[in-house]
Amino acid sequence: PIMQTASSATVLQSTAAAAERVFEFLNEEEEITDVSNPKTIDVLKGKVTFDNIFFGYDKNKMVIKGFNANIKPGQKIAIVGPTGAGKTTIVNLLMRFYDVNEGSIKIDGIDIRDLKQKQLRDIIGYIPQRGILFSGTIESNIRYGKENATENEMKKASEVAQALEFIQNKEDKFNTEIAQGGTNVSGGQKQRLAIARALIKNPKIYIFDDSFSA
Repeated sequence: PIMQTASSATVLQSTAAAAERVFEFLNEEEEITDVSNPKTIDVLKGKVTFDNIFFGYDKNKMVIKGFNANIKPGQKIAIVGPTGAGKTTIVNLLMRFYDVNEGSIKIDGIDIRDLKQKQLRDIIGYIPQRGILFSGTIESNIRYGKENATENEMKKASEVAQALEFIQNKEDKFNTEIAQGGTNVSGGQKQRLAIARALIKNPKIYIFDDSFSA
């Protein structure tokens, strides 16, 4: 009993230290918040405007300086530059993971800061640099983009993403198990499934952040 008590005391000390770190994180105030009276986009067209934006992770050192772009519905643009040029930063600003220091980003003429974050991210199909998959099946990973998607929608999205061929070659097809982080599929397959997940959502705006590398 004395040894068990000593062991329990050690576990309790470790638990208390871990809990302190967890609650410190949970109690952190959010930097990006919704406005009290958010606007809504009733009929979405998908026009994106970057209006003279400035941004720096450190307010004294701007990473983006006076960036302008006007992307019309149906138009495709590519932002090209070396590593560290700020390409992903522009994506993060459009997704509103950060807010611009100066200027504005608008969708259909409405400042994204005036939209609810949920609505903003619902109208965007985002494929990050590092294709992220979750433990489950190929089907559950693709349906993460649209839970009530039909089987035909799932096949169509996979076909457009050039993932259908390797899925059909697997013994369990769409029921194939995916390990946490997608460690049991190749880099290219992971990217294709991530693209299919965004396509099945059928959004008006797509963002491909260097998601074709593999």
